[in-house]
Order: sequence, then C-alpha cells, then structure tokens
Amino acid sequence: GRRCSVERLQADGHGALASATALLAAGELVILAIDGGFALAADALNVDAVERLFLVTERSADNPLPVVLGGFEDIQHVAFPTPLARALADAFWPGPLTLILRARPLISGAVKGGGDLLGVPVPTDAFVRHLATRPRPPPVAHSPAPTRPPTAPRLLAAAAPPARPPTPPPP
Repeated sequence: GRRCSVERLQADGHGALASATALLAAGELVILAIDGGFALAADALNVDAVERLFLVTERSADNPLPVVLGGFEDIQHVAFPTPLARALADAFWPGPLTLILRARPLISGAVKGGGDLLGVPVPTDAFVRHLATRPRPPPVAHSPAPTRPPTAPRLLAAAAPPARPPTPPPP
C-alpha cells in the first residue's frame, strides 16, 4: 500500500507555498482550507493524482471536481470564459461562488466527471488563491458531501492508505 505522511504547513510564508506546490507537482494530495471547511486537493493536470483523489474520497466517477483558481485571469487556462462569467466573478469573487463553464480540452474527463463542463471557484483564502495562480497547474478541490461535514481529521483519515490485515504466519 501507499504510505501516507502528514506535513503541517503554516500558510503565512513563501516556504509553505513552495512546499504545497512541490507536493502537488509530485502527485501528492494536499488538504486545503477553503470556503466552508476543508478540501482535499490534487494537481488538476495529473491524471494519476486525480484518480487517487477519487479513490481516497470514494467520490463517484461521474461527479466532477471543481478546479480551484487564483482569479478570473486564470479561467482562460482551464475553461472558456464568457461575459456573464466575468460579471459574476467581479461581483462575487473571491468567495463561495463556483462558475460552471465549458472546459478546455486539456482538462481530463476524470476531472469533468465525463462531461464537458467545469466548476471553477476562487476561494477567499489568500494562500489557496496563491497556490492556484498560474503558471502552476490549478489544484482540484474535493469537498465531502453535506451529509458528512468537512473536517480536517476526516480528510486525513481518507488520505491514509487502507489498513492491511496482518499476514498470518506460515503453516
């Protein structure tokens, strides 16, 4: 099984941003504080990391993942912006609004849940916005279902590899 390690990063310095960026670039999952709680994030352009995100969160493959951005200027890299999207972003970002737009072809079908649309939020947390700002690949965030409130301990448990039963001694 895959080993799970936890490294707490203080979101108050460039070192934390560099560490989180390096972890995402290496295909690791990162827990982020987003509007309304916590989210597990992966590099949106790393198909293996996205598949692992689906696996550890037990998310249905037809349930698309939002691609977290740093600001409206980042939309053009992952989706096709519209004038209405610009107006809504100007009025409500950063914040809990997620725009639904047609995705660019570079976004894998896994992220889009097999469809053509993409959810793009810009959270209020400055650290997450800096992490998601181009030229870095944007992280993909996953929020647990409302019936399971998002908490850091639950996400840590989800990221850990499943426990393996002890191997019985040879007969």
